[in-house]
Amino acid sequence: MTSQVSHPYNSTDFTQALNILILLSFRNDLDSHTFLSLQNDPLAFCILTLTSLLVPPFSATILPKSVTYGCETWAMTITEQNHLLVFERRLLRKTYGPTLDSGGTWRIKTNEELEMLIKKKNIVRFIKSQRLRWAAHVIRMDTTRTVKKLTEWEPCSSRAVGRPRLRWLDQVEEDLKKMKVRNWREKCKDRRLWNKIVKQAKTHQGL
Repeated sequence: MTSQVSHPYNSTDFTQALNILILLSFRNDLDSHTFLSLQNDPLAFCILTLTSLLVPPFSATILPKSVTYGCETWAMTITEQNHLLVFERRLLRKTYGPTLDSGGTWRIKTNEELEMLIKKKNIVRFIKSQRLRWAAHVIRMDTTRTVKKLTEWEPCSSRAVGRPRLRWLDQVEEDLKKMKVRNWREKCKDRRLWNKIVKQAKTHQGL
């Protein structure tokens, strides 16, 4: 005669757990009170941990492709960069959820913790890496291409009084200066070398 092992949860509990799993798959739409209330149920807590590991982060899949469409031609101010970073961190905190401290209290993740989760590949560095990729593409273009002519064109008329806005090319060269890349117009002709520079830009601390 075989003995039956008693389980702390019955089929109804696991049905409820499945519903929680479905909700957590869309936890970007959950408010913080609903999210934090799940800590009281140990089964829900286990599912919360699993989905945090299995569900791909929204910012790593959809965000760069939708929000940054056409970003290779952007010239951004510091204020615009900060707005993008705030927007990204808000989504990351919704995606990864709160952190359980050693004292047993829940808190939101810090900016440093979010940087570690995304391996320092934030949205601003992604945009700047795309600009470097496009800059090399323009340099390699034939001189008869309209895009190359517009990029290298300099107005002959006098400009207005005051400090001029930084151009797209000025920001590209400033980023390369921070990365200590010299003679970039020659280096970008080597596609393999330039791909390494673009890859470094995605995690470069100075950008």
